[in-house]
Amino acid sequence: MRKIWIGLGFAAVVAMPASAQDYRKNFAECAKEIGLNLDVSYTHRQQPEAGGRVMRRYRANGQAQQTAFHDCLARKASRGR
Repeated sequence: MRKIWIGLGFAAVVAMPASAQDYRKNFAECAKEIGLNLDVSYTHRQQPEAGGRVMRRYRANGQAQQTAFHDCLARKASRGR
């Protein structure tokens, strides 16, 4: 009987999956919306030998801008886009 309930639960999860989050897209949208400045002096390669991804850093102009950015991220995450 337990196997049947587990199978039904798994089927329900597969039939109605949760909406996927694209965290990088949310981050980029919020950075653009709030007006964060890209720190051009900071670049960091994750895999230097393979020419991999380059990480960049954004700078907030103050506590209020940083708080607004975090609020934007929380709002986009709770929407479940």
